[in-house]
Amino acid sequence: MKLRKLFAAGLALVMTLAMAAPAFAANVDSGLNGEGSITISNASVGQTYSIYKVFDATYSGDNVSYTIHKDSHWFAAVNAKTDLFTLTQSAGNDKIYVVSKNASATDEAIIAFLQDAIKDEGITAEKSFEATEDTVKFTNVPFGYYVVETTLGDAAITVTTAKPDAVVIDKNQIPGGSFSKTVLDKTVQIGETANFKIAAGAPNYDGNQKITMYTVTDTMANCMDLVKDSIVVKVNGVVKTAVTDYVLTTNDHGFKVEIKWTDADGNFIYNKTTSDIEVTYAAKLNKDAGIDGASTGNTNTATLTWTKADGSIGGGETVKSDVTLETFALAIKKVNEAGQPLEGAQFTLKNGADAVKVSEVSKSDAKNVYVVDPEGTATIVTPKEGLVIIKGVDTDTYTLTEVVAPKGYNLLADNVTVTPVKTGKTTTEVTIYLDENGNVVDKEENSKTTVIVKDDELGATACAVLNKTGLVLPSTGGMGTTLFYIVGGLMVVCAGVVLVTKKRMGNK
Repeated sequence: MKLRKLFAAGLALVMTLAMAAPAFAANVDSGLNGEGSITISNASVGQTYSIYKVFDATYSGDNVSYTIHKDSHWFAAVNAKTDLFTLTQSAGNDKIYVVSKNASATDEAIIAFLQDAIKDEGITAEKSFEATEDTVKFTNVPFGYYVVETTLGDAAITVTTAKPDAVVIDKNQIPGGSFSKTVLDKTVQIGETANFKIAAGAPNYDGNQKITMYTVTDTMANCMDLVKDSIVVKVNGVVKTAVTDYVLTTNDHGFKVEIKWTDADGNFIYNKTTSDIEVTYAAKLNKDAGIDGASTGNTNTATLTWTKADGSIGGGETVKSDVTLETFALAIKKVNEAGQPLEGAQFTLKNGADAVKVSEVSKSDAKNVYVVDPEGTATIVTPKEGLVIIKGVDTDTYTLTEVVAPKGYNLLADNVTVTPVKTGKTTTEVTIYLDENGNVVDKEENSKTTVIVKDDELGATACAVLNKTGLVLPSTGGMGTTLFYIVGGLMVVCAGVVLVTKKRMGNK
């Protein structure tokens, strides 16, 4: 069985060791010996619990003395720890030693010693049981001082048997240990909805304190709008009912769910040792979202707290989980064949088959800045310097369609596709090389046009869009130049007919 660390924080070592050897001797001679039991309350089904007897115990009224036999597996280790214990040979039996705890010995030091001794000395357990329900009871246990170990976690329970029974709470049940928050897709377009899930393992106890309520709180940045009717609360996979099973409080950017854990009589509502809490909900990203390098502001934080039977609160800042949504930007530079910027081009934008509406954030000769806005317009216009910024797109494939060309230039025959990516930067400076047809090439020596896309205010995926001047002819696959050849040929034939006719008339 895998050895677990002993529970070192918040666990009092239950040893009442008298400091005077004569008093111990009296108790040994006239004390009450017997058997009791150790009951592990709130045990975890499927985990193994083991007990290790360290000292024998003898009771006399309210007094208890601890002794150790020289043949005990623990004797050599205990006898060597003179900084923790003093062993005094019993007057009635030279193999029995009365154990006194030294005044300078701390509970933490003794617990650490017990941990090491079990491991280093290869000490075997008196009894071991695998829990099949939430209570494990060791019966016919001789009075003594015991370490109770579990395979569940990194803690062990240290107890002293009593007359006739000892009951101990499995303190390995630590609330909040598996608390998490996830999002189905953290990259979203402004106006889109992200779906979140908060999950927690929820035991019935915190130490030896009953838990009466669990509270899940979610606090969003202002760039996220809570979809209030999307909140679903489950315990152990079963959807719970608001008011009856939990109390829900919401605002525009967050919520609080208070889940009842005990009934009016103080009994646990959920009988599992550790139940599963799940809260799912949706939130919509709005125009206040930070873009790419600044998207750390798009964070929402969930915390878990629990109320104990004594009214104290656990968790909070120590049990929390963050999720950050990400949204990106496009930088589009409109140029001619010489790489010079073009003003007055008008575009529409699609995300797949869906039209994307935008609203204008700022407008200048240098750039026009738009943000995705479901209530906005569909038209994007290039300024004098030809640069357009579109904020709030995700990592889908976007299609730009030119609907109005710059004056004196041809309308684009084909759409332009671009896929935004996370740049991780707060500025944009990209050099793009284009061939004579406006296609992107990877090297300057293969290009005809060089385009520099630069913006000092945000990081964006950059693309260049080229317009040409000149006569626009139908493209291959249509009538092409055939029509011109036909018309030209007919004109030549007609001219020949006219010429021959005139010549014959002249001869007559």
